[in-house]
Amino acid sequence: MGLIFDHLRGYARLDLMMKGEEKLSNEEVAFIHEAVVRLQGHEPLQYVLGQTHFMDMVFKVNPHVLIPRPETEELVTWILEEAPLDRSSGGSKAPLEILDIGTGSGCIPIALKKNRPWARVEAWDISAEALETARGNALLNHVEVDFQLRDVLNYQKYPLAPRHVVISNPPYVTQSEQTKMAQNVLEHEPHLALFVADDTPLLFYRVIAQMATTCLLPDGCLYFEINEPTARRFVPCSKNLDLNK
Repeated sequence: MGLIFDHLRGYARLDLMMKGEEKLSNEEVAFIHEAVVRLQGHEPLQYVLGQTHFMDMVFKVNPHVLIPRPETEELVTWILEEAPLDRSSGGSKAPLEILDIGTGSGCIPIALKKNRPWARVEAWDISAEALETARGNALLNHVEVDFQLRDVLNYQKYPLAPRHVVISNPPYVTQSEQTKMAQNVLEHEPHLALFVADDTPLLFYRVIAQMATTCLLPDGCLYFEINEPTARRFVPCSKNLDLNK
């Protein structure tokens, strides 16, 4: 309940103790009642509130986009620490070209643009609804990202500009793993962004890695978010990577 009151009034735990006698408006009472019903139906709190926090920023979320996870914050932090993002030239910042594949809420490209404002950032998704959410989040966080409706499995159809950084958090949960998933995720988050067929668990990694070979600059970097079982089968930085396996 603390997060609900934080959402409604900006109250922290101490505020709840100090202001416990305050009366709620009829609208606030109705919101709380609806929130409780939705939570009892295993809907994620972030969808109930309509927003979440990521890298100290607020992002709007809905069932068209995955809820950003702490693991994705780790990915962004890793990119900011290790990727060649400081491209100073003659006292100015040279454009840094970044491409995010399967952007969802836009949390990855928006966070990178926020921290590297001189970068040129493009982001793809196959879902028009997800891109609408992502564009709204870019406006909310006062950054400019070029969002494109594109299917990476058919990347050959699109012009590919040279990139310094390519990132993706693609679908990687196999269909058979659904039985192990929490009900709030399985019943509410978009399956399009979650699941891949059992017989092609590495589909998106292979395709994106192949695409990266055609667009990454010589000192470019490719970053993936990946689950542990898949990681044991796939090493994206290997010089001997066989994209056909």
